[in-house]
Amino acid sequence: MAAVGIPQWAAAVVSTTNDVFDKQYDGLVLVNSPAPLADDLAPLQPILDEFSKIDGQVGNGVTVIPNATVPGGRIIASPTGKVSRAIDDVRRVTEAAAAGFSRALAAGCSNPLLVVSPIARFEKAVEGGLLGALSKVYHMLGERSTKEFPTKKLGVYVPKGKEAQVNLVTAMESGKIVARDICSADPAMFNPPDAADYISKVFGDGSSVKVTVTDSFDTMNKEYPCLAAVARASMPHPKHHPRVVELDYKGEGEITNNLLFVGKGVCYDTGGLDLKVNGSMKGMARDKGGAAAIAGFFRVLDMVKPKGLRVHAKLGFVVNDIGPQAYRSDEIITSRAGVKVHVGNTDAEGRMVMVDLVAATKEMILAEGIENKAHMFTVATLTGHVLRAYGSYPAVLDNGPAAEQKFAQSLQDVAHNWGDPFEISTLRRNEFDFIKPVLGDYDVLQSNTAPSSATARGHQFPMAFMMVGAGLDKHCIDADKPVRYSHMDIAGAAGFFPDPPTGSPVVALAAKFCQ
Repeated sequence: MAAVGIPQWAAAVVSTTNDVFDKQYDGLVLVNSPAPLADDLAPLQPILDEFSKIDGQVGNGVTVIPNATVPGGRIIASPTGKVSRAIDDVRRVTEAAAAGFSRALAAGCSNPLLVVSPIARFEKAVEGGLLGALSKVYHMLGERSTKEFPTKKLGVYVPKGKEAQVNLVTAMESGKIVARDICSADPAMFNPPDAADYISKVFGDGSSVKVTVTDSFDTMNKEYPCLAAVARASMPHPKHHPRVVELDYKGEGEITNNLLFVGKGVCYDTGGLDLKVNGSMKGMARDKGGAAAIAGFFRVLDMVKPKGLRVHAKLGFVVNDIGPQAYRSDEIITSRAGVKVHVGNTDAEGRMVMVDLVAATKEMILAEGIENKAHMFTVATLTGHVLRAYGSYPAVLDNGPAAEQKFAQSLQDVAHNWGDPFEISTLRRNEFDFIKPVLGDYDVLQSNTAPSSATARGHQFPMAFMMVGAGLDKHCIDADKPVRYSHMDIAGAAGFFPDPPTGSPVVALAAKFCQ
């Protein structure tokens, strides 16, 4: 038995065993498909068959089966349902494990053993099951601030001669905790300074991640004028003052891959002077989901420490307040890249927060001459349109250089295997036509006046805006120095009240870059 213990930012201590009858555990959570159990689990099959004569729920729903031979004297059987169809993926296992683990906790288990019967189609069945189990012991930051919760324990059955990426999954869950904490927090207790303080605490002494915080509004006004414009109305309120948080990770050995992230961290979005009304402001404390997910990804990096990889991030934390100093529609703001931005809608603040950070990141890539081994990303809860288009799934869009390497497809494949799926969207010429100037006093239109959900291609054109506003459109496939860039709109995937935040796409990013 090997233990994987995490002192902080973890909901459980995870151990592994190759003995399904290991008596150190006090319950056995069995996740199985309609197929017979695997050979190494065959001794459990007669127990299921015999109890099914008493309770027809076996195989159809979560069932507690008493049996003196198994850990804790009880099997919590949690079936996956059908797994043979094209629409089925490893989330069938994740969801079954979550349901079974929840029932195990309700039954009084304090150290249950998770046993996942193999499913040939799902390469990451055990890992997906563990992610599901761990999700049920997360307590939101607001809960933990007023009540102490004991650290849970759980085991994972890994047969002899088999491998499961338990350490990586434990790191993923720790990253998801960081992301969910930042995303979910009460907006009265988690403003930009609080976000910066929280992240600094996560990556404190001994961390392999370096944290740099910019808190000077004068500096931001000079370096990131579009972000500063969004933050202007918050300046009379010190608790709302903006922060730019930079994170740096550098793995051991020769650096062969550079990842550079920009994250939207709007701690509360009122819509600005284009005010959100009729209840649409509800839930806008979660408009920092992009920055939250990036911080969570860095938590995984800090634990797994992949070699040959360098990762940099710029996270823009602001409050989109209203007031006499608020930025307004029709205003023209010159971006860091010298592009004159015509503001069309103050509720399109996320792209304003990120555009100058994108420009600064582009400058870093070019200054270091790493464009051939670098990839830039924006991650944001950006548009209602992506929710209309893809529901609860995030979208990834590539610029030309990234599309040539089929990055979106590669991310989708990995994310699908791990149960944190992405949809692929496409950047087309229409987006650039949409934001073209019609008057001579500006260079690019930030937004139209309609909600993105009521705008054709409403989640695609913001990427085009950020490219033009940051001067990144000058570094496409026909340029001397093309820069790979992908945009992830996670508005539908981050989680909506009253459900807890998901932490997506921490798992997808970790699966793609930390193996």
